[in-house]
Amino acid sequence: MTLMEEKIFRETGIHNQAEIKRKAKTLANRDEQSKSKGGDGLTVLQKSIQRLTQRTVKFIRWLKSHLDSTLSWAHALARLDKIYARS
Repeated sequence: MTLMEEKIFRETGIHNQAEIKRKAKTLANRDEQSKSKGGDGLTVLQKSIQRLTQRTVKFIRWLKSHLDSTLSWAHALARLDKIYARS
């Protein structure tokens, strides 16, 4: 998560549960592939670091929409919660 996403989660509990599950599944698959090719699996470093620049399209679109609108921050967060709930 980015700093902004972490702050939103800490303050409101809003997070993209579907994306978190998808990333965990992808990481497990990568670990299995590494082991099946004769490796020891992913290193602790590989498991703990995700690309810092990678954001979900939903989050980026929500942020752009909020910056372009006159809605309050509370209304914008409510919209983000609905967007993540549909994931």
